[in-house]
Parts: sequence; structure tokens; C-alpha cells
Amino acid sequence: TPARWAADLSLRAWFARAADLAELLGRQGPLREFLVANPAADTVWAVLSLGYQEKKRVGTSIEAGLLQGEVVQRLAIFQEARLALPALSPADLLDKVCWRMFEQLVLESLHQLTRLRRGEQPASAAQGLLKQRLDLLHQGQAGLSASLAPATAATGRQALQAAIAGNEAALHAQSTNPCSLEDCFGALLDFLAQPERRLGFETLTLHLDAMNVLQPAESTPGLEMCQVSVQAPEPRQRILALVQIERADCQRPNPAPVLI
Repeated sequence: TPARWAADLSLRAWFARAADLAELLGRQGPLREFLVANPAADTVWAVLSLGYQEKKRVGTSIEAGLLQGEVVQRLAIFQEARLALPALSPADLLDKVCWRMFEQLVLESLHQLTRLRRGEQPASAAQGLLKQRLDLLHQGQAGLSASLAPATAATGRQALQAAIAGNEAALHAQSTNPCSLEDCFGALLDFLAQPERRLGFETLTLHLDAMNVLQPAESTPGLEMCQVSVQAPEPRQRILALVQIERADCQRPNPAPVLI
């Protein structure tokens, strides 16, 4: 509701208008599909993902009640919001997030095995097929990077499933393996031993005014946000939050998820 949006500092920072939340829920196919598949669920928990960047601009400031001259300001911009991993409970959502984290490390280890130097040809046809399979899995929203990238349309998902099935058949038809089992396990163990090198979480504390202009730490309350970084298929950073959504809110003009 607009009142819930107005009372939540994080939601006001992430969404310029309460109506933007209605637009977000209206275009989220996975959320709608989850609600249809679970008709008894009145509440859904999910991951809210947003892009974040800072932009400099020239503006005015007020000090001691007096309007000051032009100053350079830093503006916090949140964009490309999406919802992912809808779940029936907070525990179920955390399980999904943890599994996606592990899946991300597995995908990154495969990425390391299939990485080719510029101009280098695959060592075998099977290695080329494995690299193609990895690219298809990333496009199909596998791993935690699924929550950090734009959603795939339903028609796109169907095409990807067909491409993955064709790739799998081609891999089975190969007489040689793209890498030894020892190589695969060795790469995975290397990633699991130091996961922070490939999958990073940090707390981002921002002090913002009503216009999302960054302020000195002592002037406004700090908003703590979780920023996630992944390295493959390409380096990417996003803000992640666990949110609670009421089914009834999905029918309202101005719904607002609740942070959990």
C-alpha cells in the first residue's frame, strides 16, 4: 500500500513511487506462475534484486536553514528491480538461496575449466560443447547470477530448454570427455576452499535524503543493504533483499512488499 511504502525508508529509496511496485509485480512472470501453482498460499517470500550506481550532479544544499550555492552531489540510483526465487516460507527461501550459492560455485568452476584464451580453439569438440552448455545454463538463470540478471521471457525459456536438450544429446554422442573427472573435482574443490574470491557479500550502508542524495553519516539514519558480487558469466554487482509479498497485494493498484 502507499502507506507501507511511505513508512519504509528502504522501499522509498529503491522505488521513486509506490506505483512502481505495482509495475514490478505486474511484469514478474515467475511470481505469477508461483501463485497459480500454489493457490493456497496467501503469502510469498522472494528475493528482490536491484542494480545500484552512483551519479554525480550539480545541485543546491541547505545548511543551518539557509540555501547554499551550487555544490556537487552524489545521487544513489536503484534500477532494474526484479523478484526471484519465490518460496512458501522464509526457511524455504533461504534453502533456495543457499542452493543457488552452491550452484553458482559449481558453474564458476566449470567456467574456469572451459575458459579459452583469445584466439584459442577448443581442445576437443566435447570441450566446445561443454562451454556451450555452460553459456546456456547461464542464460537459463542457473546459479545465484539468476537473481542478478534480467528475467528471461517465457518464450525465451522454452527456446533455452530446447537448446540445452540438443546440447546434452550432442555431448552424449561424443566419445571423449571434455575434461577428466579429477580435473572437474579439483576445480570445484578450489572454488569451495575460497568461495569469497568468486562470490562476495558485503553490507552497504547509505545515508540518503528524500531525493536519494548521499548525505554525511551523522545527518541521516543509515540504510543497510546487502550487496552481492559474482564473477561469471561476467562480473556483476546487485543489491539483494528478502521480501514478503501478500497475494492480496498483487491485486491492488499500489502493493508493497515487506522486508524480512
